[in-house]
Amino acid sequence: MLKKQCKALFLLSFILLISSGLKAQKAKLIGQVTDKNNGMELIGVNIKYTESQGTVTNLYGDYILELDAGDYEVSFSYVGYDPTKLQVKLVAGEEKTLNVQLNPMSQDLKQVVVTAGKFEQELSEITVSMEVLSPDVMENINPGNMEDVMNQVPGVTINKKQVNIRGGSGFSYGAGSRVMVLVDGLPMLTADAGDIKWNMLPMENMERIEVVKGASSALYGASALDGIINIITTPARLKPRTKFLMNTGFYDNPRRAELKHWDQAPVFGRMQLLHARKFKNNINLVASTDLYHDQGYQQEVVETRGKFFTKIEHQPSSIEGLKYGVSTTYSVDTGGVFFFWKDADSGAYMPPAGTVNNGIYKRLAVDPYLTYFNADKNTRHTIMNRYFRTDNQNLNNPTQDAISQLVYNEYQFQKAWEIIEDARISFTSGAVNTYSVITSALYGNHTGKSNAFYAQIDNKINKVNFSFGARIEGHTTDSLKREWNPVFRSGLNVQVGEATFLRSSIGQGFRYPSVAERYVQTQLSGTMIMPNPNLKSERGWSSEVGIKQGYQIGEMMGYFDIAAYISQYQEMIEFTFIPAFPPSFMATNAENSRVWGTEITATGRTKFNKLGLDYMIGYNLINPLNLNYDPAIDTILPYDDIFVVNNDTVVLRNPKYLKYRNKHTAKANVRLSYGKFNLGFQLRYRSFMENYDLYLMGVIVGAKEYRANNLYESSGIIEFDANLTYSITDKIQIGFFGKNLTNKEFSQFLGNMAAPRNFTFNIKAEF
Repeated sequence: MLKKQCKALFLLSFILLISSGLKAQKAKLIGQVTDKNNGMELIGVNIKYTESQGTVTNLYGDYILELDAGDYEVSFSYVGYDPTKLQVKLVAGEEKTLNVQLNPMSQDLKQVVVTAGKFEQELSEITVSMEVLSPDVMENINPGNMEDVMNQVPGVTINKKQVNIRGGSGFSYGAGSRVMVLVDGLPMLTADAGDIKWNMLPMENMERIEVVKGASSALYGASALDGIINIITTPARLKPRTKFLMNTGFYDNPRRAELKHWDQAPVFGRMQLLHARKFKNNINLVASTDLYHDQGYQQEVVETRGKFFTKIEHQPSSIEGLKYGVSTTYSVDTGGVFFFWKDADSGAYMPPAGTVNNGIYKRLAVDPYLTYFNADKNTRHTIMNRYFRTDNQNLNNPTQDAISQLVYNEYQFQKAWEIIEDARISFTSGAVNTYSVITSALYGNHTGKSNAFYAQIDNKINKVNFSFGARIEGHTTDSLKREWNPVFRSGLNVQVGEATFLRSSIGQGFRYPSVAERYVQTQLSGTMIMPNPNLKSERGWSSEVGIKQGYQIGEMMGYFDIAAYISQYQEMIEFTFIPAFPPSFMATNAENSRVWGTEITATGRTKFNKLGLDYMIGYNLINPLNLNYDPAIDTILPYDDIFVVNNDTVVLRNPKYLKYRNKHTAKANVRLSYGKFNLGFQLRYRSFMENYDLYLMGVIVGAKEYRANNLYESSGIIEFDANLTYSITDKIQIGFFGKNLTNKEFSQFLGNMAAPRNFTFNIKAEF
C-alpha cells in the first residue's frame, strides 16, 4: 500500500514539474492603447500576432496576450486610425509592457462616427448622408445658441427654433419635430410638445455633432422622419482638461433709423466653464456650466439662462469591461417672447401691445446608464435611461403653464464578428420603453406610452458595406387604441476607387402627433390655436444615391459629396387656418407631399507654407411639392396673392409648393490660419420661401407689403459673418466676432425680424 502511494506521489510531482516547466516557457505581453492626440483609451482595438489569432482592448484600452517565447510582429488596428505594426521579442517567463498610441488618420473620410448604425464606423463606409461638426467649426462662429450652430450645416435650416433637413419640415408653432435630437444617443424631445429645447443642449461640452440626413426611424423611432442630430459630449481623458470662455457684445443700430427703439445699444454676454478628468480609482468626472444674458434687440425681450451639467462614471477593476454612471443636466431660462411684430415699419422690432409672454422655463434630465463590453466575445450590452422633466411657467398667463415628465428606457445589444481580414459583421438590436405624464392647463392632463423593438445588421466584405434594419413601435395616448408602426431601412456602400465611395439607401419614418398638436387651446398674438384630438400619425420614406470622393495631395486633403434624394410623406401635420372670429388655426393632416433635390458639399483643409485653410461648403436645391395641390381650387387670387410694386406685379406665393421651405440654400464656413492668427468667414444664402400661409399673411400687419418689396428687390437673403482670433499663448486665445456685417435687414420668419449687425469680443483659455 505504501509502495503504491509513493508511486502516485512521484507521478503527481512529475506531472506538476512538467506543467510548471511548460508554463515557464510562456510570456505575457500587456499594455494600453490610446489616442495619440488626446490620450483617450481606445476600446475594441484589434490586436493580432498571427492572421487569425489575437485579442481586443477592453473598456480601459488594456490588453493581455499570453504567448510562447519568441519573436512576433504584433499589429494594432482600429477604425479611423492608422494601423501600427511592432516587432516584439519575448523571453520565457517575461511580462513585457507595450503601450501603444494610435494616430488618427489624416483624411476626413476616416472620421469615426456612431449615429448611422449605433456603432463605430468610418465616415466613408456609411450608407447615408452625414455631416460632422468638430469643435473647431463650432468655435469659429462663436454661436449665441445651438440654432446658430445648426445653421452652418448644408441642407439644414432653422425656422423659429424648428429644424428642417432637406425640406422635410416647415413650421408648426413650436409643436412637434420631424428631426430627432439626441445627446449621447438619448432623445431630447419633450413629452408635451415633442419639440427641441435648444437652450438645454450642451454647447459648452460638445465633442462633435453628427447630422444624419434622411428617414432614420428604423433605429431611432418616432420623430426621426427627416433625420438625426446627435450631440456627442466631451469624455474624461487621461490628461485633465479645463476650458473657460467669456464674452461680451452689443447690437449695432439697424440700417433703418426708425427701427431703433433703444437709447443705448443692447448688450449680451456669456460665461462657460468645463472640467473633465480621470481619477486613479477609475472614476471619471465631467462638469460644465453655461451662463448667458441678453438684453435683446427686440423690445421687451430680455433673456437670462443658466445650465449645469455633470457626468460621473465608474469603471470597477473587479469586473473587467463594466462601466456605469449618471449624467445630469439642469437649466433655467427666463425671458420674454413675441411671435409677430407691431408693424413692418417703425414697429418691426416691437410687439403689439400685450402680446409679450414672459416666462420661467426649467428643464431637468437625469441619465443613468450601464455598459458591459466582453472583449473575448466582442459583445456589448448597454442600458440607457432618461428622466426628462420640463416646467413652463407663463408669468403673464398661468393658463399656459405646463409640466411634462418623460421616462425613457433602452436596452441595446451589439456583437461584431471578424470573419476574415477584410470581412466584418455587426449586429445591433434593442428594446425601448417610454412613459410620459403631462399636467397642463394649456393641453389638459395626459399620459402616453410607447414600446419598440429594433434590429440592424451591417455586413462589410472587402469594399462593399450593406446594412438592413427594421423596427416595430407602438404608441398610445390616454385611452386611445395603441397604434403600431413597422418600418424598414436598407443601404449599400461600395468603394469603387482608392477614395471613391458610391452609396444608396432607402428608409421609412413616422411621427406621432404631439400632445400639444392634438389638445392645445390658447391665444397667440390675437390668433386662436384650436385642438384637434383626431390627428393621425405622419408617415413617409426617403431615398438617396450619392458619391463621396476623398482626396489628399500633399498637405491638401478632404472630400466632396454629391447626393440626389427624394422624400415622400403622407398625412403631414400642418397648422391650417379655420374661418372663424377671431381668426383660428388648427393642426390637421392637411398635406401629402414629395420633396426631391440635390445636395453638393465639400469639406477639407490644406496648407500653403505657413498659411492654413479649413472649409465646409454646401449647396442644396429642393423641390417641395404639395401633392394635394389642385389648380382648379388653389388658384392665385388677385386680391390676396398678387401685389403691385412700382407698377410691377409681384406674386406673393405659389400654392403648389409646401409652405415655409427655401428652394435654394448655400453655405460656406472658411477659416484661414497664419501663425497665431485665425481669420474666419461664414456666408449663408437662402432664397425666399416659395409659399406662406395666405391667411397668416393677412393677419400680420404689413406682412404682405414687406414680402412683396423683398421679392421685388432680390431673389433671397445673404448673411455674412467674420471673425479674427489671436492666440496669446498655446492655451489662451482672444477673438473679435461680427455677425450680419452688412447689416442686412431680413425677416427670420413671417412677422419676426432678424437681429441687426452685432459684435462680440471673447477670451478663451484651455488647460
